[in-house]
Amino acid sequence: SIADFDWVSNTITTRGILVYDTSPTTSVEEIDDDEVDDYSQIDYEKVYREIIRIEPSLEPFVEEVRAIRPPQFRETSQLKYLVQEGNAHARQRMVEMHLRIALRIGLQRAQTYNTDIVDSVLNACLGVVSAVDRYDPDTSGPFASYASIWALQFVSRLQPTQNPHIYFPAHRQESYYAIYPLLKSHGCLECSDLAYCPHAS
Repeated sequence: SIADFDWVSNTITTRGILVYDTSPTTSVEEIDDDEVDDYSQIDYEKVYREIIRIEPSLEPFVEEVRAIRPPQFRETSQLKYLVQEGNAHARQRMVEMHLRIALRIGLQRAQTYNTDIVDSVLNACLGVVSAVDRYDPDTSGPFASYASIWALQFVSRLQPTQNPHIYFPAHRQESYYAIYPLLKSHGCLECSDLAYCPHAS
């Protein structure tokens, strides 16, 4: 009966069981996104050195992040479900091993928009923590990408604009920072008064 069918379907769904029409196959070409992140080719040593060069006071924090073991093969795939179940150790490990993403994004934003690197790194770290707490392993996609989005969002919303005396709403700040590289490339940011900027047209 339809009632029995609904009962069976609901029971299967609530237990998290996946039902396939045909048996799933795995191949070398089908690689988990988290596995790709495990083998990313980003030179984090270069990121660490550049942050220390720009702001020596961050060296103790950078050294702590450098000493953290990076994500191991399929480790993220296992931890993300433990975090969802409330495992404190898994949550801490997820945050710690993705702090290097926060350092990379913090450095990038500070260099692109001439902002304080300490604030950028701090806000990016807050974004990674928020990403770990909000992540849904079944719908949010690869965690590294999800964490990067949250880190960028925190930095974008919390970093001050070049004129701290003017309040920009969060949605306006995003527009402001979108045109910032263009102004920078034309030398307009070096002028103390944009109203009398010789580069302005």
